[in-house]
Amino acid sequence: HSPIFEREAYFLGVSEKTDVNTSILHVHANDNDIGRNGWITYDFSDASDEFRTFFSVDRRTGVVRLRSSLDYERRTN
Repeated sequence: HSPIFEREAYFLGVSEKTDVNTSILHVHANDNDIGRNGWITYDFSDASDEFRTFFSVDRRTGVVRLRSSLDYERRTN
C-alpha cells in the first residue's frame, strides 16, 4: 500500500521575518503495511533546487523547517 497523507495538499504563508530553523509545518501520513513496509520516510522528491534551498523536511518526523532567510523582493527580481 502507498502511504496516505492527512491532507491532499498543504498551503501556508511564511513571513520574511520567520527565523531560520523555525518549524513551519508538520506533515503526516499513514501506511497500513506491517513492519518495514509500513515505515514512512518524508522527502521533497519533486521539489526544485530553489525550494530545497529554503525548506527542509525531517525524513523521520515530517517536520518542515525554514532553512534559509526569505526575501520576496529578491526572489521576484
